[in-house]
Amino acid sequence: FTLNNLACERLCELFGAEHANIRTLTIEAASRVVFQALTKRGDVVMSLDLRKREHCNSHDYSYRFANFGVNPQTQQLDLNALAMEAMVCQPRLIIVSPINYPLDIDYARLAEIAHQNKALLWCDISQIAGLVAAGVLNSPLPHADVVTFTTHGALQGPQCSIILSSAALGGQIDRVVTTSGHSGLLKPQLAALACRVREMQDPVYKEYAQAVRDNAKALAEGLQRGGAQILSGGTQRSEE
Repeated sequence: FTLNNLACERLCELFGAEHANIRTLTIEAASRVVFQALTKRGDVVMSLDLRKREHCNSHDYSYRFANFGVNPQTQQLDLNALAMEAMVCQPRLIIVSPINYPLDIDYARLAEIAHQNKALLWCDISQIAGLVAAGVLNSPLPHADVVTFTTHGALQGPQCSIILSSAALGGQIDRVVTTSGHSGLLKPQLAALACRVREMQDPVYKEYAQAVRDNAKALAEGLQRGGAQILSGGTQRSEE
């Protein structure tokens, strides 16, 4: 039993995932692994605000990207419109990376849309992974087929990028990671990651994450009282 296995086991427990790979150091590298493992040249990729297209690098034209975004009037995701667009595009992959979307997302509905069209759902939660881990924001797991995020950002851990996936896709992802030459973290970094993930299971961390969310809501309300317009109408779940 290695430190790598320990960190992966704890990550799967924390996020409710079936498989974890922690050998890519940057989110760009993790993204290229996901593309190589799950798609082939010419596939249609639907992406929120065309996110991840920038990570294709020399493979910019290998995929046919189709964009989807928020409704201009409500500034919120219109999943019914997305479902209709997916029926037309027939994508292989649907990507949701809510870098600047302040509301909770219905990942179950997104997965339903993807799977009805024989597509896979990939969610990158690098900006909100800490809040997801604490349970104060909706989690894309177990709905998404693949979830990626950095550990040196929202998780406040060592520099690393995580690829969580279903067990069925884990082997494909691991093979691409190996054949593309990613060697992973050193032992002190692995130990730091395993310890950080254990810390995030403590009630103290959950209290901290809830305070972050409460502070964001208070800030938004204060700005609104001052006359500012808040994109998407706020920072909480849309039903709140």
